Amino acid sequence: MVGHAGDGATRLTERIIIRAAEAWDRPAILELNERVEIKTSKLDDARLKDMLDWSTYSRVAEVDGRVVGFIIVMGPASGYDNANLDWFRERVRRFLYVDRIVVAPDTKGIGTMLYEDLFEFAGLLQIPYITCEYNTTPPNEPSRKFHDKLGFTEIGERVIGDGEKRVSMQCLVLEYDV
Repeated sequence: MVGHAGDGATRLTERIIIRAAEAWDRPAILELNERVEIKTSKLDDARLKDMLDWSTYSRVAEVDGRVVGFIIVMGPASGYDNANLDWFRERVRRFLYVDRIVVAPDTKGIGTMLYEDLFEFAGLLQIPYITCEYNTTPPNEPSRKFHDKLGFTEIGERVIGDGEKRVSMQCLVLEYDV
C-alpha cells in the first residue's frame, strides 16, 4: 500500500538516491510508516527488522542523507506470514508482492522511482507479475490513483476482519523483450 507521510510540500532539487534499505534506516522507515499506518499497518522495530530480513527487495529513497521513501517487497517463498501475500500465493505464479511503499509528502516522483527500480529488478529475474493491495474501505485514493497510473489492475478483493476494512488486490503484468 502506498501512503504519503506528513504535511507540507517542498520541491526536491538535489540528487535522489535509491539504495538498499539498511539496518540504520529503520528509525526513518518507522517514522514515515507511523504517519500513514491507518493506510498501511502498524509497524514496530522488531517487525520491521523481520520484514527486511524476509524481503526479496527493500529500498529507500534518500535526498541529502534524509530517507524520503521506502518500499518493502516479498517473494512467494518469503517467510513473511501475511494474509494478503498468502492470497497472491494461491493465485499468481512468479510474482513479487509490494507489502508497502511510503513516501514523504514533500517529495514528488519518489514512489514512481521506487517502482521503476523494482521493475528493473524484476526484469533481471524475469518475474512477470508485481502485486500489491490498497484499502478501498476506508478508501486510500492516493494509492488507487498512483497504482492506476502505473498500470495495475484489480484481480480480486479481500474483506478483512468484520468488514470494516476492504482491500483491492492488484497486479501489474511486466513485459520483457525476449
